[in-house]
Amino acid sequence: MFRAIEAVLYTTAVVSLLSLMPLAQHFAAGPGDSLAPIQAIADSLLSIRDHATLAAVFGYNVGALSYYALFYRSRLVPRWLSGWGMVGVVLLMTACPLTLFSDNPVTGYTLLILPIALHEMALAVWLLVKGFGPAIPSINERLGKSPPRGARCYRQLHVRNPPAPLPLPL
Repeated sequence: MFRAIEAVLYTTAVVSLLSLMPLAQHFAAGPGDSLAPIQAIADSLLSIRDHATLAAVFGYNVGALSYYALFYRSRLVPRWLSGWGMVGVVLLMTACPLTLFSDNPVTGYTLLILPIALHEMALAVWLLVKGFGPAIPSINERLGKSPPRGARCYRQLHVRNPPAPLPLPL
């Protein structure tokens, strides 16, 4: 869900940037006394782009933090790798308010962005080479117990006696 929100906000940023081209044509062709409103609209579109990009980074942070917490708990990737991701996201979350209150772009905080950028590449290489590890076993599997009675009954009903196929209408 957060990735979808991020995509919508990035699309908004790109559309506002693309809207500058017709304004630039009007600016170049217009008389000198009517240029102030066009400049104000262009400045507004640039501000929309900057704030939409920043909001998209906030959406990325929330989604990435939930992914890395899930990876950490399930041990699908090594804990050091998911921990690195969580630290990188926290650093990127630190860069976002700094960007908001300083009027610098988020890319101006390279030292805070670098850990998560390197982590994303390392995670991609890890998943391509090693893949996911096995998920942690359930508590019943660790204690050597059989699954709960309802789970066994469900499995017996649907694995040993699959439902009959429906007849085809003639």
